[in-house]
Amino acid sequence: MKKGMEYETHVEDPEFAKKVLESFDRPKSYQKTKAMTKREKISEKYGYKEADIFFWLAEHCEIRPERILDLGCGEGCLAGLLHKSYPWARVLGLDINYESLGMGIKAGYFEKGCAIHADLYHLERGAERARLKNGIKAKDFHDIRFTDVELEPSDEKLTDFDLVTCLDAGPDPISLEELGDEHKPYVPISAAGGFVKSGGWLVYAIPESNIWRQNVSKKELEADMAELKKSAEAAGFETTDCRLIGPSGHEQDIALLCRKPTQNI
Repeated sequence: MKKGMEYETHVEDPEFAKKVLESFDRPKSYQKTKAMTKREKISEKYGYKEADIFFWLAEHCEIRPERILDLGCGEGCLAGLLHKSYPWARVLGLDINYESLGMGIKAGYFEKGCAIHADLYHLERGAERARLKNGIKAKDFHDIRFTDVELEPSDEKLTDFDLVTCLDAGPDPISLEELGDEHKPYVPISAAGGFVKSGGWLVYAIPESNIWRQNVSKKELEADMAELKKSAEAAGFETTDCRLIGPSGHEQDIALLCRKPTQNI
């Protein structure tokens, strides 16, 4: 396997998996388990793929973003984790589902960031900041409903980000033409890259369908990685690294870390 494609797999531990399942109703007590490593604690609270991105970016000290955007942020797990990585940065999470944004606000993932409600494909319609209404009765973020969320005008600039992340983005051009219309609201790498400033960074991940097949060959995996690198190059990016993220043998993604070259004026 080529350099940069290595992936540190998660140790399969039935007892650990059992504790994870039990932890959903009492995450605070679970996080105090002394046997958990730092990676396991972060994975349990924020997600396996999000944790992998956290440790991956930590390998690259040259990345020092001032403005960060997490596209399709959902509940904002990665946005919250990125703020821990770069506490000085302004972190925005953008998603069309404002109930998910509300859940993330309740969970504290946007405590020092901003949850933006917008349609990626119709930004001309404007972007709004999501916030929780006063006096909501929900005690836990799982209890948040769309009626608990209100939207207000936002003056956030949605261009020229130093770092943009886009996880579970979808098939991209690799297999997009093979899908029906119902699968096309995915974020192509060219669209995600449009938010990145010159000299900025992009973390882009798509589901690796081959992982779902048994006995997948190294040749097949490297071929898919090569195709994604070509898509990044066509979108004007230079690939720094490519690897798998997510728990081994489960819902893994192929992820790219790439940079948009600085333009000479």
